[in-house]
Amino acid sequence: MNIDKVLSIHQSYSLMKIGALNKQMLIAQYAQSEQISNLNKQIAVSNNIAREIFENQLKEIQHKELIKYYKSIAYSMKEAIDLIDKEKDIIFKCFLYDLYSSLIVDFLEDAKNNLEEISDKEYCHNLELKMQDIATIYSINESLYKESDFVKLRDSYVDYLEQQKILEEKQRLSIICKNNTDIEKHIIIPKPIGNKVLGRIVNILWVLSAIGLLLMILSVFVEIRALPGFFLLLFLPFVIPLIILKKKNKKLKADYNAYLKTIDEKNVSLKADIESMDSILQKQEVLLDNHSYKQFKTKITLKYPNWENVIIQLESYFPKIESEKKEILRLDDKFYKMVVNFVDNQSVNLASVQRLYSCGYVTAKKYVGILVDLGIVENDKVVIRDRAMLDEYLNFLKQKNRIQ
Repeated sequence: MNIDKVLSIHQSYSLMKIGALNKQMLIAQYAQSEQISNLNKQIAVSNNIAREIFENQLKEIQHKELIKYYKSIAYSMKEAIDLIDKEKDIIFKCFLYDLYSSLIVDFLEDAKNNLEEISDKEYCHNLELKMQDIATIYSINESLYKESDFVKLRDSYVDYLEQQKILEEKQRLSIICKNNTDIEKHIIIPKPIGNKVLGRIVNILWVLSAIGLLLMILSVFVEIRALPGFFLLLFLPFVIPLIILKKKNKKLKADYNAYLKTIDEKNVSLKADIESMDSILQKQEVLLDNHSYKQFKTKITLKYPNWENVIIQLESYFPKIESEKKEILRLDDKFYKMVVNFVDNQSVNLASVQRLYSCGYVTAKKYVGILVDLGIVENDKVVIRDRAMLDEYLNFLKQKNRIQ
Protein backbone atom coordinates (compact mmCIF):
# COMPACT_ATOMS: atom_id res chain seq x y z
CA MET A 1 0.00 0.00 0.00
CA ASN A 2 1.27 3.52 -0.79
CA ILE A 3 0.27 7.01 0.30
CA ASP A 4 -2.03 7.43 -2.75
CA LYS A 5 -4.18 4.56 -1.54
CA VAL A 6 -4.05 5.74 2.08
CA LEU A 7 -5.35 9.22 1.21
CA SER A 8 -8.08 7.70 -0.96
CA ILE A 9 -9.16 5.37 1.85
CA HIS A 10 -9.35 8.08 4.49
CA GLN A 11 -11.48 10.32 2.30
CA SER A 12 -14.20 7.68 2.49
CA TYR A 13 -14.09 7.05 6.25
CA SER A 14 -16.95 8.39 8.40
CA LEU A 15 -18.60 7.39 11.65
CA MET A 16 -21.52 5.85 9.75
CA LYS A 17 -19.06 3.96 7.55
CA ILE A 18 -17.19 2.72 10.61
CA GLY A 19 -20.42 1.45 12.16
CA ALA A 20 -21.33 -0.37 8.95
CA LEU A 21 -17.80 -1.73 8.69
CA ASN A 22 -17.89 -3.10 12.25
CA LYS A 23 -21.20 -4.77 11.49
CA GLN A 24 -19.73 -6.40 8.36
CA MET A 25 -16.67 -7.56 10.27
CA LEU A 26 -18.87 -9.08 12.97
CA ILE A 27 -20.98 -10.91 10.41
CA ALA A 28 -17.80 -12.31 8.87
CA GLN A 29 -16.59 -13.31 12.33
CA TYR A 30 -19.89 -15.05 13.07
CA ALA A 31 -19.69 -16.91 9.79
CA GLN A 32 -16.24 -18.21 10.72
CA SER A 33 -17.40 -19.41 14.14
CA GLU A 34 -18.02 -23.16 14.07
CA GLN A 35 -20.24 -23.02 17.17
CA ILE A 36 -22.58 -20.48 15.61
CA SER A 37 -22.70 -22.44 12.36
CA ASN A 38 -23.64 -25.67 14.18
CA LEU A 39 -26.31 -23.91 16.27
CA ASN A 40 -27.88 -22.40 13.16
CA LYS A 41 -28.15 -25.90 11.67
CA GLN A 42 -29.70 -27.28 14.87
CA ILE A 43 -32.21 -24.40 15.05
CA ALA A 44 -33.37 -25.23 11.52
CA VAL A 45 -34.33 -28.80 12.46
CA SER A 46 -35.44 -28.36 16.08
CA ASN A 47 -38.90 -27.96 17.61
CA ASN A 48 -40.14 -24.74 19.25
CA ILE A 49 -38.80 -25.37 22.78
CA ALA A 50 -35.44 -26.59 21.55
CA ARG A 51 -35.33 -23.69 19.09
CA GLU A 52 -35.68 -21.17 21.93
CA ILE A 53 -32.85 -22.88 23.83
CA PHE A 54 -30.60 -22.91 20.78
CA GLU A 55 -31.47 -19.30 19.94
CA ASN A 56 -30.55 -18.19 23.45
CA GLN A 57 -27.27 -20.08 23.15
CA LEU A 58 -26.69 -18.43 19.79
CA LYS A 59 -27.30 -14.96 21.23
CA GLU A 60 -24.89 -15.68 24.07
CA ILE A 61 -22.14 -16.84 21.70
CA GLN A 62 -22.74 -13.88 19.40
CA HIS A 63 -22.55 -11.56 22.37
CA LYS A 64 -19.19 -13.05 23.37
CA GLU A 65 -17.93 -12.68 19.80
CA LEU A 66 -19.13 -9.06 19.82
CA ILE A 67 -17.20 -8.27 23.01
CA LYS A 68 -14.16 -10.10 21.70
CA TYR A 69 -14.28 -8.08 18.47
CA TYR A 70 -14.57 -4.69 20.16
CA LYS A 71 -11.79 -5.57 22.60
CA SER A 72 -9.56 -6.32 19.61
CA ILE A 73 -10.57 -2.94 18.09
CA ALA A 74 -9.63 -1.15 21.32
CA TYR A 75 -6.27 -2.96 21.46
CA SER A 76 -5.55 -2.11 17.80
CA MET A 77 -6.32 1.57 18.49
CA LYS A 78 -3.89 1.47 21.43
CA GLU A 79 -1.15 0.19 19.07
CA ALA A 80 -1.96 2.94 16.58
CA ILE A 81 -1.89 5.64 19.29
CA ASP A 82 1.42 4.35 20.66
CA LEU A 83 2.95 4.45 17.19
CA ILE A 84 1.87 8.06 16.69
CA ASP A 85 2.92 9.04 20.21
CA LYS A 86 6.46 7.68 19.92
CA GLU A 87 7.15 9.60 16.67
CA LYS A 88 9.90 12.10 17.51
CA ASP A 89 9.52 14.45 14.55
CA ILE A 90 6.78 16.91 15.54
CA ILE A 91 5.69 17.77 11.99
CA PHE A 92 5.35 14.13 11.00
CA LYS A 93 3.52 13.39 14.26
CA CYS A 94 1.07 16.20 13.45
CA PHE A 95 0.54 14.72 9.99
CA LEU A 96 -0.21 11.27 11.45
CA TYR A 97 -2.57 12.85 13.97
CA ASP A 98 -4.29 14.89 11.26
CA LEU A 99 -4.69 11.79 9.09
CA TYR A 100 -5.78 9.28 11.74
CA SER A 101 -7.17 11.11 14.79
CA SER A 102 -10.83 11.11 13.66
CA LEU A 103 -10.62 7.42 12.75
CA ILE A 104 -9.09 6.43 16.07
CA VAL A 105 -11.57 8.51 18.08
CA ASP A 106 -14.54 7.09 16.14
CA PHE A 107 -13.35 3.51 16.53
CA LEU A 108 -12.72 4.03 20.25
CA GLU A 109 -16.16 5.60 20.68
CA ASP A 110 -17.79 2.67 18.91
CA ALA A 111 -15.82 0.17 21.01
CA LYS A 112 -16.62 1.97 24.30
CA ASN A 113 -20.34 2.04 23.47
CA ASN A 114 -20.42 -1.71 22.79
CA LEU A 115 -18.16 -2.95 25.60
CA GLU A 116 -19.89 -3.64 28.92
CA GLU A 117 -17.24 -4.10 31.60
CA ILE A 118 -16.15 -0.98 33.45
CA SER A 119 -12.49 -1.92 33.03
CA ASP A 120 -12.92 -2.08 29.25
CA LYS A 121 -14.66 1.29 29.18
CA GLU A 122 -11.89 2.74 31.36
CA TYR A 123 -9.33 1.28 28.95
CA CYS A 124 -10.99 3.09 26.03
CA HIS A 125 -11.31 6.28 28.08
CA ASN A 126 -7.58 6.25 28.92
CA LEU A 127 -6.78 5.87 25.22
CA GLU A 128 -9.01 8.87 24.48
CA LEU A 129 -7.08 10.89 27.09
CA LYS A 130 -3.84 9.87 25.41
CA MET A 131 -5.25 11.08 22.10
CA GLN A 132 -6.10 14.39 23.78
CA ASP A 133 -2.45 14.73 24.84
CA ILE A 134 -1.38 14.25 21.23
CA ALA A 135 -4.10 16.73 20.20
CA THR A 136 -2.51 19.29 22.54
CA ILE A 137 0.85 18.83 20.83
CA TYR A 138 -0.92 19.21 17.50
CA SER A 139 -2.62 22.50 18.55
CA ILE A 140 0.69 23.96 19.76
CA ASN A 141 2.43 23.13 16.47
CA GLU A 142 -0.56 23.51 14.15
CA SER A 143 0.59 26.75 12.52
CA LEU A 144 4.01 25.25 11.79
CA TYR A 145 2.41 22.06 10.51
CA LYS A 146 0.03 23.98 8.22
CA GLU A 147 3.06 25.38 6.40
CA SER A 148 4.63 21.95 5.88
CA ASP A 149 4.78 19.84 2.71
CA PHE A 150 2.56 17.23 4.37
CA VAL A 151 -0.45 19.58 4.26
CA LYS A 152 0.38 20.57 0.70
CA LEU A 153 0.62 16.87 -0.19
CA ARG A 154 -2.79 16.17 1.30
CA ASP A 155 -4.44 19.19 -0.32
CA SER A 156 -2.96 18.54 -3.77
CA TYR A 157 -4.03 14.90 -3.73
CA VAL A 158 -7.67 15.68 -4.61
CA ASP A 159 -6.66 17.46 -7.80
CA TYR A 160 -4.11 14.74 -8.61
CA LEU A 161 -6.82 12.09 -8.26
CA GLU A 162 -9.07 14.09 -10.58
CA GLN A 163 -6.30 14.38 -13.18
CA GLN A 164 -5.71 10.63 -12.97
CA LYS A 165 -9.38 9.98 -13.74
CA ILE A 166 -9.21 12.37 -16.70
CA LEU A 167 -6.12 10.59 -18.05
CA GLU A 168 -7.75 7.17 -17.65
CA GLU A 169 -10.85 8.33 -19.54
CA LYS A 170 -8.72 9.81 -22.33
CA GLN A 171 -6.71 6.58 -22.58
CA ARG A 172 -9.96 4.65 -22.87
CA LEU A 173 -11.25 6.94 -25.61
CA SER A 174 -7.87 6.80 -27.37
CA ILE A 175 -8.03 3.00 -27.65
CA ILE A 176 -11.51 3.19 -29.18
CA CYS A 177 -10.57 6.08 -31.49
CA LYS A 178 -7.40 4.39 -32.80
CA ASN A 179 -9.08 1.06 -33.45
CA ASN A 180 -12.02 2.73 -35.19
CA THR A 181 -9.54 4.68 -37.31
CA ASP A 182 -7.72 1.48 -38.32
CA ILE A 183 -11.03 -0.10 -39.31
CA GLU A 184 -12.01 2.97 -41.38
CA LYS A 185 -8.65 2.88 -43.15
CA HIS A 186 -9.26 -0.73 -44.19
CA ILE A 187 -12.75 0.19 -45.39
CA ILE A 188 -11.37 2.99 -47.62
CA ILE A 189 -10.22 0.94 -50.64
CA PRO A 190 -9.91 2.68 -54.05
CA LYS A 191 -12.67 1.42 -56.34
CA PRO A 192 -11.66 0.18 -59.81
CA ILE A 193 -11.56 2.83 -62.51
CA GLY A 194 -14.44 2.81 -65.01
CA ASN A 195 -15.96 -0.38 -66.42
CA LYS A 196 -13.97 -3.29 -67.93
CA VAL A 197 -16.60 -3.97 -70.63
CA LEU A 198 -16.63 -0.29 -71.54
CA GLY A 199 -12.85 -0.33 -71.88
CA ARG A 200 -12.93 -3.34 -74.20
CA ILE A 201 -15.60 -1.73 -76.39
CA VAL A 202 -13.49 1.42 -76.67
CA ASN A 203 -10.47 -0.67 -77.73
CA ILE A 204 -12.48 -2.51 -80.39
CA LEU A 205 -13.85 0.79 -81.72
CA TRP A 206 -10.32 2.14 -81.87
CA VAL A 207 -9.19 -0.82 -83.98
CA LEU A 208 -12.17 -0.64 -86.35
CA SER A 209 -11.87 3.14 -86.71
CA ALA A 210 -8.14 2.79 -87.40
CA ILE A 211 -8.83 0.22 -90.12
CA GLY A 212 -11.46 2.51 -91.70
CA LEU A 213 -9.04 5.45 -91.58
CA LEU A 214 -6.28 3.35 -93.16
CA LEU A 215 -8.64 2.37 -96.00
CA MET A 216 -9.46 6.03 -96.61
CA ILE A 217 -5.74 6.86 -96.88
CA LEU A 218 -5.19 3.94 -99.26
CA SER A 219 -8.05 5.17 -101.47
CA VAL A 220 -6.00 8.30 -102.16
CA PHE A 221 -3.05 6.34 -103.52
CA VAL A 222 -4.73 3.23 -104.85
CA GLU A 223 -7.48 3.34 -107.45
CA ILE A 224 -9.77 0.82 -105.83
CA ARG A 225 -13.34 1.96 -106.00
CA ALA A 226 -14.43 -0.24 -103.10
CA LEU A 227 -12.10 1.46 -100.59
CA PRO A 228 -14.22 4.59 -99.98
CA GLY A 229 -17.16 2.29 -99.34
CA PHE A 230 -15.15 0.29 -96.79
CA PHE A 231 -14.10 3.59 -95.17
CA LEU A 232 -17.71 4.69 -94.82
CA LEU A 233 -18.62 1.22 -93.54
CA LEU A 234 -15.79 0.85 -90.97
CA PHE A 235 -14.88 4.39 -89.89
CA LEU A 236 -17.94 6.60 -89.65
CA PRO A 237 -20.22 4.11 -87.80
CA PHE A 238 -17.55 3.62 -85.11
CA VAL A 239 -15.83 6.99 -84.74
CA ILE A 240 -18.94 8.76 -83.44
CA PRO A 241 -19.57 6.21 -80.59
CA LEU A 242 -15.83 6.25 -79.97
CA ILE A 243 -15.88 10.02 -79.39
CA ILE A 244 -18.90 9.72 -77.10
CA LEU A 245 -17.35 6.83 -75.10
CA LYS A 246 -14.02 8.64 -74.96
CA LYS A 247 -15.66 11.63 -73.31
CA LYS A 248 -17.45 9.35 -70.89
CA ASN A 249 -14.20 7.56 -70.06
CA LYS A 250 -12.53 10.93 -69.48
CA LYS A 251 -15.26 11.87 -67.03
CA LEU A 252 -14.82 8.53 -65.25
CA LYS A 253 -11.11 9.24 -64.87
CA ALA A 254 -11.83 12.70 -63.49
CA ASP A 255 -14.32 11.23 -61.00
CA TYR A 256 -11.80 8.58 -60.03
CA ASN A 257 -9.07 11.17 -59.42
CA ALA A 258 -11.51 13.16 -57.28
CA TYR A 259 -12.32 9.97 -55.36
CA LEU A 260 -8.62 9.30 -54.75
CA LYS A 261 -8.22 12.86 -53.53
CA THR A 262 -11.11 12.35 -51.09
CA ILE A 263 -9.46 9.16 -49.80
CA ASP A 264 -6.18 11.01 -49.27
CA GLU A 265 -7.97 13.79 -47.41
CA LYS A 266 -9.79 11.23 -45.27
CA ASN A 267 -6.54 9.44 -44.42
CA VAL A 268 -4.89 12.75 -43.56
CA SER A 269 -7.87 13.62 -41.34
CA LEU A 270 -7.72 10.22 -39.58
CA LYS A 271 -3.98 10.57 -39.08
CA ALA A 272 -4.50 14.07 -37.66
CA ASP A 273 -7.13 12.70 -35.25
CA ILE A 274 -4.71 10.08 -33.96
CA GLU A 275 -1.87 12.57 -33.63
CA SER A 276 -4.18 14.96 -31.80
CA MET A 277 -5.28 12.21 -29.41
CA ASP A 278 -1.66 11.17 -28.79
CA SER A 279 -0.71 14.80 -28.17
CA ILE A 280 -3.53 15.24 -25.64
CA LEU A 281 -2.54 12.03 -23.85
CA GLN A 282 1.11 13.05 -23.77
CA LYS A 283 0.25 16.45 -22.30
CA GLN A 284 -1.96 14.82 -19.66
CA GLU A 285 0.80 12.36 -18.73
CA VAL A 286 3.34 15.20 -18.48
CA LEU A 287 0.85 17.13 -16.34
CA LEU A 288 0.57 14.18 -13.97
CA ASP A 289 4.32 13.56 -13.88
CA ASN A 290 4.93 17.19 -12.97
CA HIS A 291 1.97 17.50 -10.64
CA SER A 292 2.61 19.30 -7.37
CA TYR A 293 1.42 16.20 -5.47
CA LYS A 294 4.31 14.14 -6.83
CA GLN A 295 6.77 16.95 -6.16
CA PHE A 296 5.67 17.22 -2.54
CA LYS A 297 5.80 13.46 -2.19
CA THR A 298 9.38 13.38 -3.49
CA LYS A 299 10.45 16.19 -1.13
CA ILE A 300 8.87 14.43 1.86
CA THR A 301 10.52 11.10 0.98
CA LEU A 302 13.94 12.78 0.85
CA LYS A 303 13.41 14.27 4.31
CA TYR A 304 11.53 11.33 5.86
CA PRO A 305 12.71 8.15 4.08
CA ASN A 306 10.70 5.88 6.37
CA TRP A 307 7.41 7.78 6.40
CA GLU A 308 5.45 5.45 4.11
CA ASN A 309 6.52 2.40 6.14
CA VAL A 310 5.13 4.06 9.27
CA ILE A 311 1.83 4.67 7.48
CA ILE A 312 1.70 1.08 6.26
CA GLN A 313 2.20 -0.11 9.84
CA LEU A 314 -0.55 2.22 11.07
CA GLU A 315 -2.91 0.99 8.37
CA SER A 316 -2.51 -2.58 9.61
CA TYR A 317 -4.31 -1.60 12.84
CA PHE A 318 -7.49 -0.51 11.07
CA PRO A 319 -10.22 -2.82 9.73
CA LYS A 320 -10.32 -2.88 5.95
CA ILE A 321 -13.27 -1.06 4.46
CA GLU A 322 -15.08 -1.47 1.14
CA SER A 323 -13.45 1.54 -0.50
CA GLU A 324 -10.04 -0.07 0.02
CA LYS A 325 -11.21 -3.29 -1.55
CA LYS A 326 -12.82 -1.69 -4.57
CA GLU A 327 -15.24 -4.07 -6.22
CA ILE A 328 -13.65 -5.50 -9.34
CA LEU A 329 -15.71 -7.24 -11.99
CA ARG A 330 -14.67 -10.82 -12.58
CA LEU A 331 -14.53 -11.54 -16.32
CA ASP A 332 -15.84 -15.11 -16.48
CA ASP A 333 -16.56 -17.14 -19.63
CA LYS A 334 -20.25 -16.24 -19.68
CA PHE A 335 -19.60 -12.52 -19.39
CA TYR A 336 -16.93 -12.65 -22.11
CA LYS A 337 -19.28 -14.61 -24.36
CA MET A 338 -21.98 -11.95 -23.84
CA VAL A 339 -19.59 -9.14 -24.75
CA VAL A 340 -18.30 -11.00 -27.83
CA ASN A 341 -21.88 -11.57 -28.96
CA PHE A 342 -22.60 -7.84 -28.73
CA VAL A 343 -19.39 -6.95 -30.59
CA ASP A 344 -19.88 -9.52 -33.37
CA ASN A 345 -23.48 -8.42 -34.00
CA GLN A 346 -22.83 -4.74 -33.26
CA SER A 347 -26.08 -4.58 -31.30
CA VAL A 348 -27.29 -4.70 -27.70
CA ASN A 349 -29.39 -7.86 -27.57
CA LEU A 350 -31.17 -8.36 -24.24
CA ALA A 351 -32.75 -11.62 -25.40
CA SER A 352 -29.30 -13.19 -25.88
CA VAL A 353 -28.31 -12.11 -22.35
CA GLN A 354 -31.49 -13.66 -20.94
CA ARG A 355 -30.76 -16.94 -22.76
CA LEU A 356 -27.11 -16.96 -21.71
CA TYR A 357 -27.75 -16.29 -18.01
CA SER A 358 -31.23 -17.86 -17.84
CA CYS A 359 -32.47 -14.64 -16.25
CA GLY A 360 -35.28 -12.12 -16.59
CA TYR A 361 -35.42 -8.75 -18.34
CA VAL A 362 -34.42 -6.70 -15.25
CA THR A 363 -31.31 -8.82 -14.58
CA ALA A 364 -30.35 -8.67 -18.27
CA LYS A 365 -30.59 -4.85 -18.10
CA LYS A 366 -28.22 -4.92 -15.11
CA TYR A 367 -25.63 -6.82 -17.16
CA VAL A 368 -25.96 -4.28 -19.96
CA GLY A 369 -25.60 -1.55 -17.32
CA ILE A 370 -22.22 -3.07 -16.37
CA LEU A 371 -21.13 -2.77 -20.01
CA VAL A 372 -22.23 0.88 -19.98
CA ASP A 373 -20.14 1.49 -16.83
CA LEU A 374 -17.14 -0.14 -18.54
CA GLY A 375 -17.59 2.06 -21.62
CA ILE A 376 -18.27 -0.85 -24.00
CA VAL A 377 -21.86 0.27 -24.65
CA GLU A 378 -22.88 3.92 -25.05
CA ASN A 379 -26.40 5.15 -25.85
CA ASP A 380 -27.51 1.56 -26.60
CA LYS A 381 -24.73 1.21 -29.19
CA VAL A 382 -21.65 -1.00 -29.07
CA VAL A 383 -18.56 1.22 -29.40
CA ILE A 384 -16.15 -1.71 -29.78
CA ARG A 385 -15.93 -2.65 -33.46
CA ASP A 386 -14.20 -6.06 -33.51
CA ARG A 387 -12.72 -8.78 -31.29
CA ALA A 388 -9.11 -7.59 -31.61
CA MET A 389 -10.18 -4.18 -30.35
CA LEU A 390 -12.25 -5.83 -27.60
CA ASP A 391 -9.28 -7.84 -26.28
CA GLU A 392 -7.08 -4.73 -26.27
CA TYR A 393 -9.77 -2.76 -24.46
CA LEU A 394 -10.31 -5.50 -21.86
CA ASN A 395 -6.56 -5.63 -21.20
CA PHE A 396 -6.65 -1.88 -20.60
CA LEU A 397 -9.49 -2.35 -18.07
CA LYS A 398 -7.48 -5.09 -16.33
CA GLN A 399 -4.47 -2.77 -16.03
CA LYS A 400 -6.73 -0.17 -14.43
CA ASN A 401 -8.15 -2.82 -12.02
CA ARG A 402 -11.66 -2.39 -13.42
CA ILE A 403 -11.93 -6.10 -14.21
CA GLN A 404 -9.96 -9.25 -13.46
